Amino acid sequence: MTKFNTFKELADDTKEKMKSYHDYPIKTLSRYDGIVKIIGHLMKQNNCVYSTNIIDQWLKECTIKFSKSTVERYRRVTCLLSDNYHGNLDGWKIYSSQPCLIPKSNEYLNVINDYKIFLENEEYSTKTILCRLHDARYFLVYLENNNVFNTKDISHQMISNYILSEHFENRKIAGISAEIIGLRKFISYLEDRNLTSYSNIHFACITKKNDIRRIVTTYNDAQMSVLLESYHDFPSNLRNKAIYLLALRCGLRMCDIFNLKFENIDMKNKTIHIIQKKTNVALSLPFDSEVSKAIIDYLLNERRKCDCQYVFITSIGQVRKLTHNTSIRTFRRFRSLKKEDQPNQFGIHILRRTFASSLLTAGADVSLISAALGHINNATVDKYLSTDKQKMKRCALSIDLFPYEGGLF
Repeated sequence: MTKFNTFKELADDTKEKMKSYHDYPIKTLSRYDGIVKIIGHLMKQNNCVYSTNIIDQWLKECTIKFSKSTVERYRRVTCLLSDNYHGNLDGWKIYSSQPCLIPKSNEYLNVINDYKIFLENEEYSTKTILCRLHDARYFLVYLENNNVFNTKDISHQMISNYILSEHFENRKIAGISAEIIGLRKFISYLEDRNLTSYSNIHFACITKKNDIRRIVTTYNDAQMSVLLESYHDFPSNLRNKAIYLLALRCGLRMCDIFNLKFENIDMKNKTIHIIQKKTNVALSLPFDSEVSKAIIDYLLNERRKCDCQYVFITSIGQVRKLTHNTSIRTFRRFRSLKKEDQPNQFGIHILRRTFASSLLTAGADVSLISAALGHINNATVDKYLSTDKQKMKRCALSIDLFPYEGGLF
C-alpha cells in the first residue's frame, strides 16, 4: 500500500490511476480537479492527509446545501480517494448510490447464495453475475414485502404484478427488458431445481423483441489508422494496440483476448489456439506479422515483469489479468479526429465487426467468415451483409414500376 505524505500526493496519484482504468472525458477530469480542490482545503483545515470520518460528515452537510447530482459527484470522488488511500483502488468500479436490497429471510438468502454459485459454475462474467443477482434479489424482496416467503408460492400473477409495480416505473424500455430477461433466467433456475410449484411460470416474464435491423457499425480505414497510432502518453499504449489488432485482424472476442495465456500463442507458426469462453468450442486462428510485432513489442517494452500466465495484465496497481472493468476503450484515441470524422459508436467489439466486414468485402465465403468468428450458425453472418456497400448498391430497385403524376410539388 502506498503511503501518502500529503493530500495532493493522494489526489494526483488517484487521478493518474483513474486515467489508466477508464476513458474519462476532459470535462470529468476537470470536475475532479475542482472537487479535489474543495476536499484539499477541508483536509488542510483539519491538518490531515485524509480522513473518512471528516469526509462522511462533509457529505452529510452537502446533502442540505447542494442538489442530488452534485452530491453524487462529490461522493464518487471521495470513494475513489478513500479506496486509493487504503490501497484498494486496483481497477475501474461502480460506486452504487443506493444500498443493495437484500432479502431478510434465511430461505431467500440461501436461494441467492445457491444461485450465485450456479452462475459462477456456468462461468458467467463478473458483471453478468452481479446483474443477475440484482434482478433476483429485487424480486425476492418484493415477495417478502407482499408476505410471500417461499418460492413454492410464486405464481404467474405474482410475476405479472411485480413487472407492473413501481420498481419498473419511469425507466427506459431497454433497462426494463434487460431486467425482465434476468428475472426470467432466475425463475427458470428455480423451476429446474423444483423450487416452484408451477411449471413454466417463467413465461410470465414477457419482453418485446426489437425487430428493427440496423446496419452494423464498422470502422473505416482512416479511423483504424488513428486507432493504431502510438500514444506514448498512455500508460497502456502498447498493450491496448496489441489488443486492438487481435480483435481487428483475428476477430477475437474481448473475453477470449483477456483469457489469452502464453501457451495459447504459437509464435513460430503464428497461430492462436483457444477454447472460446462464450461457446466452449475450440478455435485456431492465424495471425500476421503486424499482430506478432505488436504482441512482442508489448511484452518487451511495456508489460510488467511478473509470473502471471495471462498475456495481458494491468498496467498499474495489483498485477492481474484484464477484466471487462479495465478500460481499453477506443474513445480517447479518436479525440484527435474532427467530430464529423469520429465513429458513431465506440467499442472494442466494433473491431470484430470490422474484421468480419473486411472478409465479406474481400469475397470470403460465409462459412469461412462464420468459422473465423467462432460462430456455430452461419446465419449469424447475415447481419454483416449490409456493410458491403458496393454489393448493396446492386440491390437497389428501380422506381419505374411505381407510376406518379404531377412531379414533386
